[in-house]
Parts: sequence; structure tokens; C-alpha cells
Amino acid sequence: MESPRLFRLPAAVSSERAAATAELVAAVELVASGAARRVTIQGLDELEAVASVGLARARANGVAFAVMRDADGRAHVLVGPRLR
Repeated sequence: MESPRLFRLPAAVSSERAAATAELVAAVELVASGAARRVTIQGLDELEAVASVGLARARANGVAFAVMRDADGRAHVLVGPRLR
């Protein structure tokens, strides 16, 4: 049986922008560690505004990162798979 992996995820945040950043960072960490192949994030108001933070983190960790739009025009982010 595999032992569980612990992840240091961001602490509670007080703003929408900080929450979106925390979600992006957590998604990149999950993919970079191998705990997830892909993570989709959607439904956060400030997601597009902080996407550059997620992109920089993803590139530094060798993880694919894409910002896409759904049929309603709302942004969502696809993180993963690992590139190296």
C-alpha cells in the first residue's frame, strides 16, 4: 500500500483574487507532484486576472497550462499534464 502524500496548499485567503491565485498554485503543485494528471479550474471571478501567476508557476515546474473559454465566455484553466 502506498503511503499518502502530504501537500502544503495555500492557507485561507480573504479576497477573490487571492483565492484564484491559491487555486492555481495548488493545481500546479498537484500536477507537478504527480498526484493529478490534469486539473481544471472554473467558476472563479478573478481567474483570468491572475492566470499569469499560474502560468509562471506551471512553466517553472514543467507543467502544461492553458486558459480557455466556455460557451458563455467565462475563463477556465486547464493545468497539466507534466511536460518533463
